[in-house]
Amino acid sequence: MNFFKSLLSNPIKGLTFIVLTFLFVGSSFYGTKIEKSLLKGVSKMEKGASFFALVDSRENNQRIARKLRDLPGVEKVSVLSKSDVSSSLDNLLKTLDVGISKDLLDLSFSGLQIEFQKGLPSRSQNLIRSYLSRLVGTEKLTMGAVNKESIGQKKKRGSIVNFIRIYFGPILTGIMGFSWLVFFLFFRKSILRDAYLAEQFQRRKSVGIKTLSVGFVTLFSISSGIFITLFGKPEIVQILFVMTVLFMVTIVHMKKTEWE
Repeated sequence: MNFFKSLLSNPIKGLTFIVLTFLFVGSSFYGTKIEKSLLKGVSKMEKGASFFALVDSRENNQRIARKLRDLPGVEKVSVLSKSDVSSSLDNLLKTLDVGISKDLLDLSFSGLQIEFQKGLPSRSQNLIRSYLSRLVGTEKLTMGAVNKESIGQKKKRGSIVNFIRIYFGPILTGIMGFSWLVFFLFFRKSILRDAYLAEQFQRRKSVGIKTLSVGFVTLFSISSGIFITLFGKPEIVQILFVMTVLFMVTIVHMKKTEWE
């Protein structure tokens, strides 16, 4: 009663403290879900090898793209309009394995960008390129070189993935714990004040530590029950960290409560 009376004495502080406690405890539960979402986002950044192709605009590019999408090993096919080809022509020519000048290029061509699935072998890539040549005709088609993914980009994404898997959960719980502890230092005065009055005028002992113990256990139990229902089991290391912080904060207040 003393614990929640102190919360209700200042509703804004009390509500903030409850929310921070829930977030602190919950970080060991929902951190895994956030981690999976981040890893999924990093996975979307990964792209397979790709190449550009200039096709005679008299050809039905939508039909060509549709047939290419049906091939195993093709992840994505984008049809570029004439304006897209014209505006990005310099970049396109850099990828083309032929000596074509922008001034000499006839803009009666439209562009295709073909992206392979990640990890597709070179032999399969060449088969897809050969199929495109037979489908359109070599005289109506100019294909660029295959843009292979650089090793540097793979290593960079690998480092991000490893960082998220190893450190994200503990860092999230640490940030929540720090925020909770900072706010508690301001909030505890009202609890200790009520505990001091109870010890002085009701002849009770260790009111402060009893109040904090019961309050922390209550909030921890309620929040854990809610998050177990929503997210399942917590990360063991992180939930132990949460319990340790709550326990140490409680132990610090074992001494006799004094007027501040």
